[in-house]
Formats: sequence, C-alpha cells, structure tokens
Amino acid sequence: MEIKLATPDQRKTVIELITELWTYYDIAAERDNISQAVDLIFSQPGLAEIHLIYEGDEVAGYFILVLSLSVEYGGLYVTLDGLFVREPFRRRGLGRQIVNFVLDRCREQGWLAIEAIADEENKVVQYFYGSHGFVPERWVHLRRRVDH
Repeated sequence: MEIKLATPDQRKTVIELITELWTYYDIAAERDNISQAVDLIFSQPGLAEIHLIYEGDEVAGYFILVLSLSVEYGGLYVTLDGLFVREPFRRRGLGRQIVNFVLDRCREQGWLAIEAIADEENKVVQYFYGSHGFVPERWVHLRRRVDH
C-alpha cells in the first residue's frame, strides 16, 4: 500500500471516489457540492488534505484530513473524513495502515488529535475505530446549514 497526496489533476478520480462512498452508504450525493468541496480543498491547501490510497497502480480508496482548531485540545486537530477503501481491497489490513499513516502525519504536523465520524448505527466502523484507540465523546455534534 502507498498513500499519496492527491493533486488537482486527480480531481475527477477524487470526485468518483467520494461519489462511490456516498453511494455505498446510501447518502444523497449532490455532485455539485462534492465538486465545490474538492475544488475548495485544492485551492486552499492549508484547509484540508485529500489522500489517495494505492495498491500497485490501482487506486484502492481515499481519505480526507480536515484541519480544525480546538480550545479543548489547545491547538489544531484533524477530522478523518470520508475514509473509504474499495470493496476488492478490504480486509487486507489497509485500514490499520491508514490509521497509522494519519497518526504519523499528525505527529509530523503537530496536530493534537484525530476525530473520526461514524454512523451511530454502523457498529462495524465504530469497532474499527475503537480498536485503534478512538473513544466516543460525550458531546453530540449538531449541525445546521446556513441559507444564502
């Protein structure tokens, strides 16, 4: 397995992977929203990082690290957003390698924590993260869209 930072010329591949993830979890994919977010990441590199996961010459998946500030942690942390490994590449230990890569990246950058988001009903994903030292927080995340 090799993990590489995605480049703007890989935009189409990134959008396809995100769409594939959203289809897998039956999330209504707004292709325009995906495109806008990917373009924003590529135009503002300090905001987030898109990483592609390779097995040989094939793209096996992706994940995004989104940078945030936490007063609680006293500094910067990342949200591991959209970790996705395509079906043929699952159950090969890639998830463990990805988490270790992200931990190393955090140490290199001085980021203080990693937040991972899992559907409250998806016990498999919760178990995966729990087995790598992630613990549930007592805080419930609430979100509201802003109308423009």
